[in-house]
Amino acid sequence: MQQALIIDVSAKQEYIFSSNKLRLNLGASHIISKKIFGSLLESCLGELQKNQLELVNAGGGNAILYFENIVIQKTFVTQYTEKVLRHYPGLQIELGSTTIEEGVSFQDIRNRLVANKNERRSRFYFPSEVDLGIAKACPLTGKPQNEIYKGNSISAEAKSKYIASDDAKEQLNEEFNELLGDRYTFSSEGKDIAPEEEKSFLAVVHVDGNRIGEFFKDKSKEEFQIQSKLLDQKLNSILKRIIRDVIKLISVNKEREPEIIDDEGEVLILLKKDSDKIILPFRSIINAGDDITFIAHGKLGICLARRYIQYLEEAYTQVVDGKEERQDGIKACAGIAIIHTPHPFYKAYKMAEALCQQAKVESRKDGESRLSYMIFKEGISGTLDDILDWTFRSGQYNFKRKSLRLQSNFSLNKLIEVKKKLERWPRSKVHQLYESVGLPDSEFDFRLRKMGTSEDRDKYEKAFKNFDCSREELFEVFDLLEFYPNFESM
Repeated sequence: MQQALIIDVSAKQEYIFSSNKLRLNLGASHIISKKIFGSLLESCLGELQKNQLELVNAGGGNAILYFENIVIQKTFVTQYTEKVLRHYPGLQIELGSTTIEEGVSFQDIRNRLVANKNERRSRFYFPSEVDLGIAKACPLTGKPQNEIYKGNSISAEAKSKYIASDDAKEQLNEEFNELLGDRYTFSSEGKDIAPEEEKSFLAVVHVDGNRIGEFFKDKSKEEFQIQSKLLDQKLNSILKRIIRDVIKLISVNKEREPEIIDDEGEVLILLKKDSDKIILPFRSIINAGDDITFIAHGKLGICLARRYIQYLEEAYTQVVDGKEERQDGIKACAGIAIIHTPHPFYKAYKMAEALCQQAKVESRKDGESRLSYMIFKEGISGTLDDILDWTFRSGQYNFKRKSLRLQSNFSLNKLIEVKKKLERWPRSKVHQLYESVGLPDSEFDFRLRKMGTSEDRDKYEKAFKNFDCSREELFEVFDLLEFYPNFESM
């Protein structure tokens, strides 16, 4: 009787983001997407006859397979798990199995697979590297130092991720060669993506689609496969558009270093080179399913997150197996953590994830796409709730930090418009307004009137009232002044 099998990665986020080294994060992501559910899976399937199995789906951190009988399934599982253990230590996979009975829907089969996988979780242990107490701990993973990589003693897990990060960079450059050409390249180092020494900020962006599971609910096997391909094509298309948007911002002049200039002609970002190629201030880490993470220069993080969500919201038409399929757009939420480049990357990712979850909680009330960002100039310490309590107090005001819609009230669009108006003020007046934002209402109004001249005493008070901007919104605008550049195209 036919058997179904699901392969899933246990604690995927912990495996990818457990290290503070960006290269290891990129390598771990590549191992899951391109090795575990790519070349390694294909090599094991290639050892079986095609009529003995069917690969229903592979991607987004799991795979579903059908086998002719349980003997063939066991043969595959033995070969596959042995290769995972040998080549990718530290990675733990979970398996679920069920019998395919006649008349049972694909949705029921999927539910049974997940239930069986969860049941097995408490009964089976997937072994990892064993610490015998005679080796030093790897500073990158905490596992025993049992491998040498480029003259350094590290763990086997760290070595496999380092090697995979080099493969990832090479494959990414090949995949997007049409956009990059001979001029641009990607980097695996945060200091190359945000190269300034003293003012170097890196944005970690986590995007999560709203109700992605509903796209696959009550689908037949064939519909599930089509829907998966459509979503993969959509995300790949968006990633290409984001890369294209970033390239359009770059100004190349033979007499100067490559740079990004805003609409006012101010140099925002000086870019770095790798040999003769310009390193893009952007790098995708995960771009699959409902789990999207990328990094960018700190001054590009919010605007690129906004752009990614806008592209997701657009309806789209794709061709799958020669048939044209039209799909509605996808609402999504994003969390953006902006940190100094040397800051531990893992903390930044966890904070971006927490900010995204905060946005999703508020999004469930109105179904709208939202984003939530935070700038950590002094590093990250404590939970998101702790930081919101400590950071957003000013005078008598305890600012309630909200996630932002892209449009309507208390939206990113509105704050950007207020920001543009505020930029017309003299910098000294903007600074005075910033120092006054937490004062009581009467004192705040007095400070506004005091900004004017004797001939035009209420000039700035009138201007602020025309902003139609609350004190909480104004507090957000001060962040955007530094971290949301003026780009006509953005």
